[in-house]
Amino acid sequence: MDQLVQVIKQLSDEEYLNFYRLLKEQKAEKSADYLKIIREGEDNDDDITVQLEVNKNSLYTLKSRLLKKIESFLVTQLKDYQMDLLRKAVNNPDLLYENSRDICVITLKKLERDLLHYDLPYELITIYKALKKMYINTPEYYNYSQLYNKHIAYTLAIDKAEDLLGEFFKTYGNYQLTRNHLDKEQLQLFKNELENLCNLYESHRLFVYKCIVSIFYNIYLEDRTNNESEFEDTENHLSEVKAVFSKYPADPVYLHIKPIFDYLTFSYYHHLKLNKKAGECFDLVNDNIVRFLTYFNLNFYTSQFLITKIERYVRLGHEERLYEENKGIVDDLSFDPNNVSGYVNFVKYLALSCYYAGNIEEAARQIQKLRNRLSLKKYVFADIELKVLLCLFYCLLNEDDLCQQLIGSTKRQLRVYDKDKVKHIRLVLKIVIVSISGKEFGKAEKIEKYIKDFNLLNINEYSFLHYLKLDKQFIQQLTPLVKS
Repeated sequence: MDQLVQVIKQLSDEEYLNFYRLLKEQKAEKSADYLKIIREGEDNDDDITVQLEVNKNSLYTLKSRLLKKIESFLVTQLKDYQMDLLRKAVNNPDLLYENSRDICVITLKKLERDLLHYDLPYELITIYKALKKMYINTPEYYNYSQLYNKHIAYTLAIDKAEDLLGEFFKTYGNYQLTRNHLDKEQLQLFKNELENLCNLYESHRLFVYKCIVSIFYNIYLEDRTNNESEFEDTENHLSEVKAVFSKYPADPVYLHIKPIFDYLTFSYYHHLKLNKKAGECFDLVNDNIVRFLTYFNLNFYTSQFLITKIERYVRLGHEERLYEENKGIVDDLSFDPNNVSGYVNFVKYLALSCYYAGNIEEAARQIQKLRNRLSLKKYVFADIELKVLLCLFYCLLNEDDLCQQLIGSTKRQLRVYDKDKVKHIRLVLKIVIVSISGKEFGKAEKIEKYIKDFNLLNINEYSFLHYLKLDKQFIQQLTPLVKS
């Protein structure tokens, strides 16, 4: 929360007083008191907890909420000025034809500086176009012509970068459904193209876009077994982006995409199994999960958070909490079935939440309803994963005939894959076969051995079921089933 302290200290006196009054009007007394304490020079959390009469957890929550409030406040302060800038840029013909040349030049150069500061290249084009006219009879004309051409190219680069961002995550969603090596190669090409684009311009905005893709790629697409190279640049990228956000604290684009980096930071530490560090950013995203999943899915693969959340809860032994947590948000969440990958992740999340709460019938119903609603013929791997998951649920429900049907269907689909790369999938099917067999002797030992082998093999591009807790309790659930 160092950023919060720095922002409070950097507020002008007028901004501080206006924000303090706003908190008082909202009856956010503790937040107002914290603001005043920091403004007066105290920044030791231990002393502040005593003054506010709160514990450390409450103080962390207060600071998290206050940071969001101050971000919103700063945006409102900026928007009026930024809109004024945009109006002036758009209306520069009035400026040109109603004022003397000297006044025009001074005004245009002031607008140029402001627009450069806020990185508004589209509006800068109109300013440089006007400055070209002002200097048409001087050597400066060439300079402004060059700047005009440069910003035309730069705006196209920004558009291209945003398109690449969208295409990257769309392709990643497709890759999750197919595990097709061509999709993975395409992802590498998108990443390289974005990096090349970033190298052409000294632009913090292009750099931030590049980092979104690079960090995500390093976490989710590099070889899981090569931990050192997998996260080599990620920490640096996260620190550099944080520095950009600190330098432009009121930039509306950065204020809106900051939750993406909260998620990426959480995901980075989660993959390193640094649970405490991961928890700080996890709370920031999870506390606003509906907003994150709803408003950020146009340029990010937000549904991945749902799967990573399950993995985190399983790791911490909190998986039973998922079902209760969902009661307050499921009605507000919705995924477009046309976004197949996002919709599949959403339904898996709902089903697994039911499973970990002991409601296996509802878990199976969610998966079956998904398979009935969507045609997954183009997405064979996703279909296999859902069938295997459903097969496990049916096994726990003593639905042997349905298990046999799914096992047969899945085996036929696996024939098109390299046998060595799908051994772990066949092992899960063997677990079900052992469980539904009539033989009781040695059943638990066999399943335990298959699970150990599965964990060793489940590391290639066809890895799956990382969100499933394959522990002793899972084995006990399978082995007591008496088959007639």
